[in-house]
Amino acid sequence: AHCTAHGVPWQDSRLYGDGWTPLMAAVLHGSVAVVETLLDAADDPAAFAGARNRYGQTALHIAARGTKKDDSGEAILRKLLEAGADLEPRNRSGNSALMEACKEGFPDCVELLLTGGAVVNVDAFAQRMELFHRTGSACTVTLYADNGQLYVWSRSAARL
Repeated sequence: AHCTAHGVPWQDSRLYGDGWTPLMAAVLHGSVAVVETLLDAADDPAAFAGARNRYGQTALHIAARGTKKDDSGEAILRKLLEAGADLEPRNRSGNSALMEACKEGFPDCVELLLTGGAVVNVDAFAQRMELFHRTGSACTVTLYADNGQLYVWSRSAARL
């Protein structure tokens, strides 16, 4: 009832079939209050955040790709990280949440995931990002390494 009252119609199978959880729906809708309520109510918030849908996505993958409310993505990502969400799972496409944030062009989310402890295998990551470029994905954020230092670059601004 709390989800529906806050505009998150998670029981609509036309929208959220394929193993979507209420948390995933709340993340997609950008409802920070619902995400917070669901994580607070969970016996094991990290496990709840780590549930996967049919495509292997977790709530963290969905948050890293952005929400329907542009200004809520970072706050939701922080909540998931604070809840202990695992940073390393790969979805069925082989992407981690970090790769999704890069692919979709969210440098602030990339930085949050890196600060939160996301592991980067630079060689594997570079190969994956090259694949995104070849397939025509946006790829507006790129990670690169120089002398052991990892950098985040976006079309809008270079960031360290």
